Amino acid sequence: MHYYTLYHLTIASQVPLTGISETDRTITCPDITITLADTPQTLSVPPTLSNVCHDMARNELLFCHEALGMRIYASCGNRVIVDRACYKNPDLVSLYLLGSIMGALLYMRGMAPMHAAAVKVGCGAVLILGHSGAGKSSLALGLSQRGYPVLCDDQAPVRIEGDRVIVYPGRDQLKVWQDTLAMADTDPCDLAPVRPEENKFFLPLVKTENAPLPVTGLICLGADNQDAIRISPVKKALDRLPLIHRHFFRRPFIKGLEREDLAFATATGLARLPMTRILRNQSADLFDTFLDQVEDVLG
Repeated sequence: MHYYTLYHLTIASQVPLTGISETDRTITCPDITITLADTPQTLSVPPTLSNVCHDMARNELLFCHEALGMRIYASCGNRVIVDRACYKNPDLVSLYLLGSIMGALLYMRGMAPMHAAAVKVGCGAVLILGHSGAGKSSLALGLSQRGYPVLCDDQAPVRIEGDRVIVYPGRDQLKVWQDTLAMADTDPCDLAPVRPEENKFFLPLVKTENAPLPVTGLICLGADNQDAIRISPVKKALDRLPLIHRHFFRRPFIKGLEREDLAFATATGLARLPMTRILRNQSADLFDTFLDQVEDVLG
């Protein structure tokens, strides 16, 4: 059995999880258990939503990807079964466990995973929202080299606590493309690839922050072909709401797992916070200038 801590949740897993450090202690009562066994053929209730790979109900998800030969069942926010007959590529299974499956578990547990990175700024945290390829990990890496601890990469779970939105720290490694490593003067030769066919690598971080932190602001990243970096505050909460809704992790899960109330409360809470929209050309020549301007936003 392998033991981990992620998002302040303890995990006991028969499947090794790539890109996350094991703890050196046995966890007797884990928050989440991952086992190799036979998965159910169907959900225990009629699905709320079905698509190509997923059947979903309020506290259940059945993931089946025939092309990849993978089948995983998750339930109640605390139990995952990886079909032992389909367990042929451990690293690929680990990617899905820490991605889509973890996202589903978080929704089930009343935490809203955002498609975002998060960095510590002062006594709080700033979420960096952005779709795949927008540059979340690049920005997080650049900020980490300027002294801002990285809390999350790609998936940032948040929870409403009173009048605050709290973000929970995640893995101690970034998933970064080779060109991003070049911008940060980092050699990928000694790094583990995320997938063999991709020039994307796990970059270990020095973990300096393990406590949940209140979210104090948001940055929404977008791509732009202009040389100038365009930065503008999103002043109205009604304008922030649609941007936030677009960046929930695996948005179809909200309906499939019947978590619309959770998403609404989370989006409303985040929309009360300051948001800055940044559009930029992803040229390496502009990266240091980009970081300078982001630091000005962070104050």
